[in-house]
Amino acid sequence: MGEDMRWSIPNKMIMEARELVDQGRVLKVIPNEDKHIWRSEVIDDKKYEVILDGTGKEEDICHCPIWQQKSYCPHTTAVELFLKDHEVVRSMKYSKHPLFCYPDNIMDQHPSIQGLLENYRHRICRHESINNLAEVEQLKVIFELHEETVYPFQLTNERLFYLRIKLGFDHCYYVQDLSDFFQKFGEEEAYHLSSRHDQRVWLIKTAFEEKVYEVLKQLESAYHLSSQSITEGMNILLSHQNSQRFYLDAVHLREILTLYPETETSQVVFMLDEQPVTPELKTKGRPVLLELQKEGDSFLVIMNPLMRLYKHYQLIYDGKEFYRVHASIQYFEDLQALQILFADHNYKWLMTEKETQEFISYFGYQILAHGLINNVVLLKFADGMGPLNLEAVIDVKKEKLLVTFIYHYGEYCLTQQAKKTHEPSDGIILRDLFSEEYAAHFLEKLGFNRKGLQFSRRFSDFNETMLGLDHLLNLIPDEWQVTYSKALSHWQDKSSQFKMQVEPNHGHRLLKIAFTMDDVNDEQVNQILQAISKDQSYVQLDDGKIINLKNIITPQQNTMLKQLRQHMKSFKNGASLPAYQALKFADALGQTVDFEQFYEDIIHPNRSDYQTSPQLKAELADYQSYAVQWLNQLSKYNLGGLLADEMGLGKTVQAIGFLADYYDQLPEAKVLILAPASVIYNWRSEFHRFAPTLPAIVIDGNAEEREKIRQEHPHSIWISSYYSYRNDCEAYQKDFFDILILDEAQALKNEQTILYQTMAEQSAGMRIGLSGTPLENNLSEFWALMQMILPGLLPSKRDFQNLPVATIRTLVSPFVLRRTKEEVALELPNKSVHNQLASLETDQKAIYLAYLKDIQERLNGDAGSKKNLHLEMLSAITRLRQICCHPALIKEDYQGKSGKFEYFKQLLENALDNKRRVLVFSQFTSMLSIIKKYLDEQGISSFIIEGKTKKKERQRQVTAFNNGEGSVFLISLRAGGVGINLTGADTVFLYDLWWNPSVEEQAIGRAHRIGQTKDVQVYRLITEGTIEERIAELQEEKRQLFDELFNEEEMGQASHLSIDDLRFILDLSNS
Repeated sequence: MGEDMRWSIPNKMIMEARELVDQGRVLKVIPNEDKHIWRSEVIDDKKYEVILDGTGKEEDICHCPIWQQKSYCPHTTAVELFLKDHEVVRSMKYSKHPLFCYPDNIMDQHPSIQGLLENYRHRICRHESINNLAEVEQLKVIFELHEETVYPFQLTNERLFYLRIKLGFDHCYYVQDLSDFFQKFGEEEAYHLSSRHDQRVWLIKTAFEEKVYEVLKQLESAYHLSSQSITEGMNILLSHQNSQRFYLDAVHLREILTLYPETETSQVVFMLDEQPVTPELKTKGRPVLLELQKEGDSFLVIMNPLMRLYKHYQLIYDGKEFYRVHASIQYFEDLQALQILFADHNYKWLMTEKETQEFISYFGYQILAHGLINNVVLLKFADGMGPLNLEAVIDVKKEKLLVTFIYHYGEYCLTQQAKKTHEPSDGIILRDLFSEEYAAHFLEKLGFNRKGLQFSRRFSDFNETMLGLDHLLNLIPDEWQVTYSKALSHWQDKSSQFKMQVEPNHGHRLLKIAFTMDDVNDEQVNQILQAISKDQSYVQLDDGKIINLKNIITPQQNTMLKQLRQHMKSFKNGASLPAYQALKFADALGQTVDFEQFYEDIIHPNRSDYQTSPQLKAELADYQSYAVQWLNQLSKYNLGGLLADEMGLGKTVQAIGFLADYYDQLPEAKVLILAPASVIYNWRSEFHRFAPTLPAIVIDGNAEEREKIRQEHPHSIWISSYYSYRNDCEAYQKDFFDILILDEAQALKNEQTILYQTMAEQSAGMRIGLSGTPLENNLSEFWALMQMILPGLLPSKRDFQNLPVATIRTLVSPFVLRRTKEEVALELPNKSVHNQLASLETDQKAIYLAYLKDIQERLNGDAGSKKNLHLEMLSAITRLRQICCHPALIKEDYQGKSGKFEYFKQLLENALDNKRRVLVFSQFTSMLSIIKKYLDEQGISSFIIEGKTKKKERQRQVTAFNNGEGSVFLISLRAGGVGINLTGADTVFLYDLWWNPSVEEQAIGRAHRIGQTKDVQVYRLITEGTIEERIAELQEEKRQLFDELFNEEEMGQASHLSIDDLRFILDLSNS
């Protein structure tokens, strides 16, 4: 019933319906958006359940007698009038969202209970709409299986079955639109049996026999996907008839055949050549595929001309019966090829005895695997025959790789070499022709040329040939028996191994590395090392021996040797290298006793018996004690290190604790500490506080004063600034320092500066860097920092830039110690929320004030309806909020700055510098686009979720972010405020304010939730002196929940704000 209900429903009935509405007899109206219906209850002579269609079909339902006769009634009409009175369009597609619900508290019931009640009432309604449903005759269903021959690739034909369904009682009608039928079946709706007869049936479970219903349920769930995939895959032309056809795959054909040939209310019929047949369906036994008849000295080989092959269903029809054959697609294709061949001979082929024997020898194995050959006993088979065992003999001749096949059938052997061939003297062998040809085709696909049973492939050189052999062996099927020629008899020998010896030199500072191997002399060892450095996998030694290098050397040793030759250019067996460079080869060197101690000291420095120096007057936390021991172990091997703990964890006291230990061992040690000028006195204060007995002194003042301090305190711990060092570098470089500490070491991130270059020339036994932000901008800066602390650890800058991050982490991890507050804190992570105020930029402020003035003048003078005023205010607020975010949201040609955006960039940069991972929420997707563009320009990896983001893509991004990919996640508050877990983040920016505080909490909760191990910092960005401050004030005053999004896309959703609220935000006087 639409807008013109008065033309289709009698006026008297409309008046009755109006009376029901006016008397308040419409008790409720509940939307069901999934099923596109309105459910209602109307009181008349009794209570009636009404279902109003929410689509354009207007298929309403009531269980009153009038509706049973006319398909409309006062109750359905009353519900439609009720909706109109509330300005609700019955078509849900065009109705306002959220959908109207009456009474509005009806949805407060528990959703699962409410859904159960609705479902129950719906079924009662349906049951009562059919008189004595339990006694109604069940529907009869006929499943017709039609055959269609298609040519998917225009080469061979394929036989497919498609299903047509007939439905009815005494007379059955074809289902003309299967899509519509299955849709109504799935939703248990009414269905017209025939367009000519107005006969409707309810497609509910009790309308069908139980077994029939289950089959239809399976077909309904698979109809669209299964039928569409077959029609597309088989290149079936689309036509109007496709709506009547369900092209079946093997699974769903088997489902239908569970009803074959019939049940109480169903029948399954095969339509072959459009004639109904019900042949026997055999699941056991095999069909007769060929027959032999003796014709004098010859044989007549006959194939059944009525045989039909259905490879997709594993069925064979012999003209009388269907056989289910559990065979491969290839088997059916082989039979189809034979069928085509026999068709050329009118299905009767006269052969000589020898031809028959060859034919059966080649094709009999395939046929007999799943079928029968009548009178095959007329032929004699060889005794001792067995299944095929394929042997592949492999040989290498210079640049050529050779494979020769030998076919073993029991005690018989077929090969290209006459000496090795052993064929039966009497009888025939059933040869597995498919497996033989498959093996040959396998090698041809790999580039081998075929000559009889021998296959060859030529390569560019010997090493390429051996690599080709290695590749071939990885691909050869397991069932092949592989043997080797004499030349390759030892190439897979794994008994000989490359042995490595590591010896310390020069007080642990150098390690000597030497290799040996049984039955190989020193010259041949260097020959092997040279082959490894050239990235070869095989080497042929002077004595002709072929060695597979992967069999004698571990992957770790191989990687180490390649890198050694890169670092040392001409690594020779027995050469020495710095101990810290050897640490990167821990996996390869771990078997040697001396290196194991070195590795254990550096990687596991913590000792249970460690005691801090008596000179240290501080009680260290466990993580601080660990850092001191780590620095102690580095100093043992004269290695530098970077202590990169997050700010506030006490890097200074940890360094002082190390110096206290060092001075206990070497009281005359020379130590230089360089730091920014602003903190050098803080260092002295910390020394006085934690280690007052250590002789620490600040070198400050003018040049003469600094020199005087150095002269008067030659054995003190010198503390100076980077600026002073640059000016006094000549004086410092005359000395050798046992320890050089670089505080805020990120100051040395540019190797082009004068400070860096002078520092690089400073002699020191051990360099220690302290930095809470060891990586500020890019990896090149980190390379410079590590090059200062531990020269030579990393490759050249050019090579370094090509290294994966994982490789860099492996190289530096023993020498960089980084902990954050979250890692060392024992309590659960906290959440801190900060209101960050930003100012309008000059151009931005001018635009804002101009808009505000214009809005105030227009709205104060508006004498229109309250509703129009409300909407105009909402629009005005949205514009002003967008200007606060960035004027480019309303003026595409805006070239100025945004105060909030500039402040946001500062906060974001600080967060990223501290290795924070960030979520940014905004209600405006256009604002997120601006932020995304900025991140891309800065080279900052990020993800973004908007309303248009697909579910799978959402999940992929969330998973990737939580696994450590990306630094920033941009999220539209509407699209990602709930329902996702982003515990990979520890910082949240709410770029623009949200009306509803609880929704903001939900957004924050994406990061601050179970599984989060870090404190979460939340920044709410507010533009000072604008409506954003008033929105914040209003949130605090009202403390009420707001349910809908409030932005330019959906500004009508903010209907819970009153006119007074809007006036307050816009600073309009109440008039």
